[in-house]
Amino acid sequence: MVDVIATALIAPFRSFAEATEVLSETARRSNVAHLSYWFLEYEGSEVCDQYWLSTYDPHYMDAYMKNCTPMGDPVIERLLAGEEQVDWRDHDLSDTEVALQTEAARRGIAPNGLSIGFKPCSDELVAFSINLARDESVWNTQKPVLVDRFRYFARTFHNRMLPMLRSRRAGNLMMAI
Repeated sequence: MVDVIATALIAPFRSFAEATEVLSETARRSNVAHLSYWFLEYEGSEVCDQYWLSTYDPHYMDAYMKNCTPMGDPVIERLLAGEEQVDWRDHDLSDTEVALQTEAARRGIAPNGLSIGFKPCSDELVAFSINLARDESVWNTQKPVLVDRFRYFARTFHNRMLPMLRSRRAGNLMMAI
């Protein structure tokens, strides 16, 4: 299956739509429910720029952004603090998170998921998430397999995103001048 993932790691993306299509196709071919990519840039403790691409239902993504956002997400906060991977079930849920999980379940997003994080530089965070609709009894055996399969993919996917992210950032700076 590694060859399927490797085929998605060729050249810089030309559009956010193309990148999202690669996520969708990779999820389908890898037999996972969903994949998600966050790029967060910080100024101090505040997010100053963010990009989120995923295979999640757009209604769920809207609900997430209205009710949580990355700065209130305990998974993102743990990755920002330096953890390299976080199982979504490894923390107590707030009322907001319980409501989001209910919305997620309505939209086909299973509670079994994990996020892989890395910091390209000190003021940036990439959070790459894998969602798997599997029986709870096999989840713990699947986690290390998923991390092994997607850690390199996450970094390479980010590298393919960089030219677009830099271009948008440069465009935003030009607009401000």
